Amino acid sequence: MAAEPHGFPEPPLKSEGTDTSCGTCNGSGVLEVQTSTPCKRCNGLGYCATERGNRRFVCTMCHGNAVDVNSGEQACPCCSGTGWFPKPFDVEPCKNSGESPEALPEVDAMEEVLRQSSRGLVIWCVLTKTCLVNVTGLIAVVLGFIFLFAEVWVLAAVLLIIGAAFLSAAFGWRIHDQIVKGPDQVYPSSSSSSGKDTAAVEDQHGGLQMPDQQARRPIDCDQHVTIFTLVLLPNLVLMYCFSAVGIGTETYNGVAPTEMDVVGNILICSGTLIVGTVLVFDWITWRITPRACSAAIPISMFLVATILKGSRYSWAPILMMEFLIPATLGLVRITTCKGVRRSSFYNVVSMSTGVCALLCLVVWLLWVALGDNGWTLETRERLQREAPEIYKCAYSKMPLVYDKHCAENADLSQFDFDEQTSIMNGCGRAATVVFMIYS
Repeated sequence: MAAEPHGFPEPPLKSEGTDTSCGTCNGSGVLEVQTSTPCKRCNGLGYCATERGNRRFVCTMCHGNAVDVNSGEQACPCCSGTGWFPKPFDVEPCKNSGESPEALPEVDAMEEVLRQSSRGLVIWCVLTKTCLVNVTGLIAVVLGFIFLFAEVWVLAAVLLIIGAAFLSAAFGWRIHDQIVKGPDQVYPSSSSSSGKDTAAVEDQHGGLQMPDQQARRPIDCDQHVTIFTLVLLPNLVLMYCFSAVGIGTETYNGVAPTEMDVVGNILICSGTLIVGTVLVFDWITWRITPRACSAAIPISMFLVATILKGSRYSWAPILMMEFLIPATLGLVRITTCKGVRRSSFYNVVSMSTGVCALLCLVVWLLWVALGDNGWTLETRERLQREAPEIYKCAYSKMPLVYDKHCAENADLSQFDFDEQTSIMNGCGRAATVVFMIYS
C-alpha cells in the first residue's frame, strides 16, 4: 500500500457507475484547516513595549495581527475521509462546502432576529451560593428601607448593614470568579475558541473587555437578582433621602448652608485634579486592583459633591442617583455578564427598570392618597414651613423667612423695588427646591 499523506488513509478506489465523488473535498478526502492562536511574543496584543518607558512597537512575529495562523489538514467530515459517496443515495454537498469544517453557516440577519425573539426570556434557575446570598441581601435591604419609612431606626440600620454586607460579598465572589478563574471555568459549557484567543488580552487588562457579541448563554437567576438589585437600590435611596415621602426635606435643609456648597466645590476640584493626575500616569494600563481603587476615590468625591450642592442645583442629587443605574449595569455587563447573550441581558434590564418604576409610582401614589398629600395650598405651605434652612440661604444678602418674605400676604413695602425683586427671586428658588422634594 502506498504511503499515507497528511496522516490520513488514501480514499478507496471508486467502482464505476456505483459511486460519486464528494463535492466538499473534491474527492481528496481531506480539507485544509487554518487555526489561530494568540501570539506568544506579544501575548495577543499585537504590539510590544520597551522595558523602559511606555513606547510601543509592532510585534515582529505576528506583524500586528495579534495571532499566529497555522495551516493544516484534516479528514473531510462529509465523506469521513473517503472522498466518495455511494451513488444510490441523493447526497448533497456539506453546508460548509468551501469553508473550514469548524465554521458555522451564515444565517440571514432577519432570520436570526426572529429566531432569537421566538425564544423569549430564558433564565437559569440554579440556586448557587452567590444567588442565595444575593437574594438574602436584597430582602434585608428592602426590609431595612421599609423600617426606615416606619421610623424604626435601630432595626432599619441593622438590616441595611446586613443587606449591604451580603450584596457586597455576592458581587465580590462573582467578580473574583470572572476575573481570577475566567469565564471558561465559571461556565464550562460556554467556552469557545474565541474566548481562548482573547485570554492573553484579558489577562493583560484585568478581565475588563467588551462583551462577547457572539455569546449564546442565557442569563441565570443570580445575574437576574443582581441586575434587579442595582436598579432597585438607587430608586429606594432616591425616594427616601431626596423625596418628601422620606426625609427629603431634612436632607435639603442639611445641605442648604453656603458652607456645604463651598465644600462641594472643593470636592469637585479635587476629584478633577485626581482624574487628571492618574490619566497622566497612564491609568488605562494599570492592573485591575489599583485601577479600581484609584477610580473609586474621585467617583466618591463627585457623588458627595453632587449631594452637597443640592440647594443650588436641586436636580443634581436626583440625576446622580438615576445615573448610577446605567453606570452600574454597564459595569456588570463587562464583568459578570460579559458572556451572556445580549438580548437576554437587555430583556432583564428592561423588565427590572419597568418593575422598579411601577413600584415607585405605586408608593408615591399611596403616599399622596392615604396621607392627604395632594399638591394643594395647604401642602405647599406645610412643606415650605418645614424647609426653613432652604429659605434662609436662598438670598445672599439676608436670611429669608417664609411667613415674613415669601407667603402670599407677605409685606415687602419696607424694601425698594430692586430689593423686592431680588427677594422674590430667592423665594422662587426656594419654592423650586420644595417642589423637587415633593415630586
